[in-house]
Amino acid sequence: MYGSTLADRAPIFSVVYLLSYSGATIPAHIAGQLSGTFSLPQIALGYGGLALVATLFTVLAARNPRSGATRDPQPSE
Repeated sequence: MYGSTLADRAPIFSVVYLLSYSGATIPAHIAGQLSGTFSLPQIALGYGGLALVATLFTVLAARNPRSGATRDPQPSE
């Protein structure tokens, strides 16, 4: 959001909310459809596997390839 104008913030928040709600509703819808076929422990195990895959993807995608990229430069006086 840094550097965005006030008019650009509404679409940015809309996309964030859309992704967040989709990330919650799509697996829930799939689990609801599969509840006639699989038992509750099997569906819970599937959710756990999905959470593990999402966690691994997030950790790999969020790591910083440059070790000194987050340090602020020293101000010169």
